[in-house]
Amino acid sequence: MSNLKQYSLEIDNEKQTIQGVFISDKTMFQQIRGVVQATHLDGWEPSSDDIEKLKANAMNPDPKELARIKAIWEQRSK
Repeated sequence: MSNLKQYSLEIDNEKQTIQGVFISDKTMFQQIRGVVQATHLDGWEPSSDDIEKLKANAMNPDPKELARIKAIWEQRSK
């Protein structure tokens, strides 16, 4: 008998929660949900702490990271 808890991705669209983390902005919830679902299919098993970090980064993006992403997109569009 194993003491390991089986992983489960918990998304509640009505309550706007992912792994129990409430995301008040509906658009942000949908965007984070999409990212989580896509990466979950690739094997990622996010915890509530992971979702909290995604939410914090979405609400307060790092300006350096935004500049890096913008530069990547600009290079691709040339």
